[in-house]
Amino acid sequence: MKSLQKNFVDRKKVQLRVEKAKLRNLTKQGAFVRRAARKSIKPAVMKKVGEMSAAEREQYERRVKQAKQDGQPRPKRPPAASRPGEPPRSQTGALKKFLFFSYDPRSASVVVGPARIRSDDTDAPRTLEFGGTAEVGGRRIRIAERPYMGPALASEQPQFAELWRNSVR
Repeated sequence: MKSLQKNFVDRKKVQLRVEKAKLRNLTKQGAFVRRAARKSIKPAVMKKVGEMSAAEREQYERRVKQAKQDGQPRPKRPPAASRPGEPPRSQTGALKKFLFFSYDPRSASVVVGPARIRSDDTDAPRTLEFGGTAEVGGRRIRIAERPYMGPALASEQPQFAELWRNSVR
């Protein structure tokens, strides 16, 4: 009887191994996508003088003049935004710092993206990814999309199949 039982599949054992492999692989996928998204967000660069608006240039020249009078080093130019369609530039590092991934056991999936860091109703990460409007300085402005999560998923997706190959032992 014992020798016959060895030929049968232990259903519970197989299901347990499948669940373990699923958790391991989805967690790796989440980590890969998060890493790709973080790498795509580069530090902000300073605007060239020719790229500044008239108001920015005037304010910058006033600060340069004041720094010269005070014997201080030349002030930094304002930061430049990324071009529409490119990943956003990081001015504070918060977007890059607050990118997380988490396994959701109820839906057996992994969620990757930025965590909400303020309780106010701004949705800057979503607006950067998909575009939209935002209130800046008391006026509404249109912000073109600067995707970072979608391209990160697309760049990492080709290696997902290899991750799953022979993962249940």
